[in-house]
Amino acid sequence: MLECGKTLKNLEITYETYGHLNSNASNAILICHALSGNHHAAGFYKDENERPGWWDALIGPNKAIDTDKYFVVCPNNIGGCHGSTGPSSINPETQKIYGPDFPIITVKDWVNSQSLLADHLKIKCWHAVIGGSLGGMQALEWARLFPNRITKSVVIAAAPKLSAQNIAFNEVARQAIITDPDYQEGKYLDFDKSLLMTKLLDYYDPAESFDGNLVKAFETITAKVMVISFSSDWRFSPQRSREIVNALLAAKKETSYLEIESSHGHDSFLFAEERYVNALSAFLGN
Repeated sequence: MLECGKTLKNLEITYETYGHLNSNASNAILICHALSGNHHAAGFYKDENERPGWWDALIGPNKAIDTDKYFVVCPNNIGGCHGSTGPSSINPETQKIYGPDFPIITVKDWVNSQSLLADHLKIKCWHAVIGGSLGGMQALEWARLFPNRITKSVVIAAAPKLSAQNIAFNEVARQAIITDPDYQEGKYLDFDKSLLMTKLLDYYDPAESFDGNLVKAFETITAKVMVISFSSDWRFSPQRSREIVNALLAAKKETSYLEIESSHGHDSFLFAEERYVNALSAFLGN
């Protein structure tokens, strides 16, 4: 059952794994991708001439997320276009492609579907859940929604909710697509056109059910939380990360915070800057 009240039947989740799960399944790490990401987080499919996974700089042997130590899982979230159930899937009720009729998905829906994947993999508790940007929001939701199934949460370049400016930017992007002659009322797949998924970001607000009180929203958290921000990130500035940190501290949660000097803007979380790598590696290892 989705948060919007609809149900997805025959749910499929595409995912990749790296490393090996130990005997008691205590070394598993979940990687949550951002809006434009997918399940291919590290390595190459065939040879080094192909594009590596989107977080290859941080995932692999002797890297920040060391696949010699950890069993790393990265799913493609539902509602996207990379193999998991989404608008390009067949609606079992109509036997036609969902297209624009695919139901609205939320961060909570993503986390709930990831919990089903954990069940499938027989992982009772993640050693850590890690994500950048929208992935960081998922890591935070995991700590809130499933406190007994996560030991550590790493929230990178994220925010507790979108600012009015960010929502406006998303709406500008949507309007650019909707007014395009190739929009076809959202029926892209009938005309070999692209897809769209930005409102999920707009809707994220864990404090909404608590009268805007972020501290109360974090009361269920038992995991250790590391929050990381980057100096040049204007999308989710360090100030937004500090909102998360301050609420966690007020809720008396075990929290650490690191602000990294970087010139790469919001995409800084994709680059293996030394201080960033060392901090992440140490947090996972402690």
